[in-house]
Amino acid sequence: MESARNNGQQPPEPYALDMPHALDAERAVLGSMLLDERAIAEAIPLLPDGAAEFWGDSHRQLYTQIVALYDQRQRADDPVIIRDVLSRGGLFEAIGGYDFLAGLIDNVPSARHVEHYARIVHEKYLLRLLIDATDRVSKNAFADAEPVPRILERAAATITEITDRGVSCAAAIEATWAEQCEAVYADIERGVAPKGVPSGFADLDALQGGFVGGQLVIVGARTSHGKSAFAVAIAAAAARAEMRVAFCSLEMSAKDMHCRFLASRAQCNLKHLLRDPTKLTGTDQLNLSSARREIQTWKMNMLSDGSLTPRAIRGYAKMLMHGGGLDLLVVDYLQIVVPDRRREQRYMEVGDIARSLKRIAMEFGVPLVAPCQLGRSAATADRAPTMKDLRESGDLEQEADVVILVYRPNQAAAAEAAFRRTTPAPDQQDDIANVILDKNRNGPCGVVTLRWIGYAARFDNWTDRPPQQAEASQIVRPGKLWDPAGGAGGEGVPF
Repeated sequence: MESARNNGQQPPEPYALDMPHALDAERAVLGSMLLDERAIAEAIPLLPDGAAEFWGDSHRQLYTQIVALYDQRQRADDPVIIRDVLSRGGLFEAIGGYDFLAGLIDNVPSARHVEHYARIVHEKYLLRLLIDATDRVSKNAFADAEPVPRILERAAATITEITDRGVSCAAAIEATWAEQCEAVYADIERGVAPKGVPSGFADLDALQGGFVGGQLVIVGARTSHGKSAFAVAIAAAAARAEMRVAFCSLEMSAKDMHCRFLASRAQCNLKHLLRDPTKLTGTDQLNLSSARREIQTWKMNMLSDGSLTPRAIRGYAKMLMHGGGLDLLVVDYLQIVVPDRRREQRYMEVGDIARSLKRIAMEFGVPLVAPCQLGRSAATADRAPTMKDLRESGDLEQEADVVILVYRPNQAAAAEAAFRRTTPAPDQQDDIANVILDKNRNGPCGVVTLRWIGYAARFDNWTDRPPQQAEASQIVRPGKLWDPAGGAGGEGVPF
């Protein structure tokens, strides 16, 4: 079947003449455009697929010529100029000549209603697209030539593409601008600040203010530096605040993810929990029982699937949003999300994924936290990472609203020693983690220090000192870690 979006001249079988269309509205749009050039500017954004949205063949041809003249800054509302252009292409007599143009103008009392006419044309076009799409979905289902999840994903993507066309940007702005202004001013008058999703870390929340809807939050770290553990901590903090959380994991099973949440909350040995529960102590069992009761009350959904695409993640978020709402979405981790379409270069695919995740955050008005792999040279024993170390695409830095880099120098030193097959120097600070807020679109940057509890794969606040904050101008990326007893050690590297 030929696509109604690309054709539109003849209805596909078996629908024949029953395909939805509104020829009177099409004529009214064209007549308005011939009457007043301002109507052209109003109609174009309401018909995003251009001439393809018209059912009548002559209507498509005339609309194409009007828009072409308008784009060339020529008078497109002058029938004489239109006649000349159509005559050069041999189309003037074919569409009906002067009688056709005069009839379009005579049937429109005013060009002021072009928006209403254009919406009718667009809605009929969407119905034709929907009919064509459902027919293709049915054929794919009957063919049964692909795995069922792939067929379902294609069906959802096909319908989603059409539903996304249902509301134009202009209509959305017109419908919500006044309401948004009223809501903003009302909050200002009441002194109400936007409620952010907490990270669970006092220093970081004091510096950053929590994650707000629409933000793409990149958590960058090298392998084994705790990027997934940091994402788990954020998800757990949101869940403890009675927020609705969705956690999508592309590298761990649902069982492994549940064990991570349990080990983090119970502060028991994750390795024992996953591989040999008989080694858990009596205290561990008591803590696990308490953690299980707490976790069971959380409003959390978990999806473990190594083949997730941005389109599938969007569908999952949409289902949850309609089912009961969503406050935080975590995707672990960004570079192994399967791209919706293959590109020639890997960095282009990663950029597409980042943009798609950002759009998901914006569409559903939730913060989306995406752990991200840093390059192997990103964090060594004497150099903390920067945004430039985000692996495979500079678009990550551009698309992100917040970039957090997790730096554990002792882990970096151990990895470097293993690579060089040497023995790392003994260090008394192997429980230190520097969390670098390297980009914060709506506030200051800085560095906070957390405690790393390795056996439980857990980050924790420092409880034996006052909250620490560092403004961007004061930040030092230490070559040696911050020492709770004696402050920053080493000469450091300027931020």
